[in-house]
Amino acid sequence: EGLIIAGVDGRLLHWNRAGLAMHGYSRLEEGLRELAEFADLFAVAALDGARLPFEQWPMNRVLCGEVLRDYEVRLRRAGSDWERILSYSGAIIRDATGKQLAFLAINDITGQKRTEQVLRESQARLNSTLSASAIGTWTWDIVNDRLVGDEFIARMFSLPPEAAAKGLPVVAYLKAVVEEDQASVAEALAGAIEACGPYDIEYRVRQESGEPRWVQARGRVEGDADGKALNFHGAVLDITSRKQTEEALRQLNDNLEHRVIERTAQLEVANIELRHSRAELESLFESLPGLYLVLTPDLTIVAVSDAYLKATLTTRDDLVGRYLFDMFPDNPDDPETTAVANMQDSIDRVLQNGAPDTMAIQKHDVRGPDGLFQEHFWSPVNSPVFGADHKIKYLVHRVEEVTEFVRQKSHRPAS
Repeated sequence: EGLIIAGVDGRLLHWNRAGLAMHGYSRLEEGLRELAEFADLFAVAALDGARLPFEQWPMNRVLCGEVLRDYEVRLRRAGSDWERILSYSGAIIRDATGKQLAFLAINDITGQKRTEQVLRESQARLNSTLSASAIGTWTWDIVNDRLVGDEFIARMFSLPPEAAAKGLPVVAYLKAVVEEDQASVAEALAGAIEACGPYDIEYRVRQESGEPRWVQARGRVEGDADGKALNFHGAVLDITSRKQTEEALRQLNDNLEHRVIERTAQLEVANIELRHSRAELESLFESLPGLYLVLTPDLTIVAVSDAYLKATLTTRDDLVGRYLFDMFPDNPDDPETTAVANMQDSIDRVLQNGAPDTMAIQKHDVRGPDGLFQEHFWSPVNSPVFGADHKIKYLVHRVEEVTEFVRQKSHRPAS
């Protein structure tokens, strides 16, 4: 901490070594000048760059009887690139003889301010990326019940951005959840907090227009050494388009079944129509915007969407009829990868339980046409499709590519 002492007449009497260094001095004699002489050496400004009048300089304010606390100024030396940001605190004191002296303590906060600026710029870039990706992030202080959300979260839950940025009770966010989904959301939150574990749920949020939007919320609770839940960090992804596609497929499937039942008597006609409908469904499936594979239980690829082909740098002729892991093996140059093993474990759970299995984000590199592997991150879900005998006939492997999101998160500075 730097130190300056001046007489009440404005003459500078003493600097300690740190105070001299903070102002660019190497010797005490350089610093012992009349205060007014500083005007010829330094330009003093507020942090926004506006030049301070001489009477607003820290020592002048103390000499006028003001008590300063953490008064931040930008100091520039005339005719050079030298610049520092200093924080001054001071007041009039009396020495042992009762003489009044002006006292200033100084802290150099240049590095701190530069770091804060870097963090602000980094956060702005991250927010811009998340906004473009229809992804929002949130942090919930469980102990004080304050949930802080970014602009995407505020918009999705119809809340003022300023209020969401400062933090609101979690009930303010739950009010936007569609009434039929509120109980399941509350139950999932409570379960994650009780277990100090992960959180993953899909539900609907009512917009200001009255339109519901589907979101997928994922997060994890952090606790103390005793297992008490403290903080809850997570992200929300808008999955409305995916849900609309799934609903269109469901309705199409329902319509097909209804038409078959109605025309049992006209079996040949029904069979012809069914073949056409299946062709339409296959065409629709292949053109879906989502990334889908259809597999047999022995992991032979039988169908694939165009979007999946594009994301994995493959063609339909390459994949259909081939064994899954022949086409998507582990990256041999990454000895720590467990992508294939994780995928096999998930599929085994689907076959055993007859229920969808949502996997954590996976690093599963893709082999390009040149034979070289490229880094990719995916968010996979594996689901069963049952036949008329109620046995699993197919597996639907759906993924969302999150490579850019993971890279952005990995470059975010620690706060």
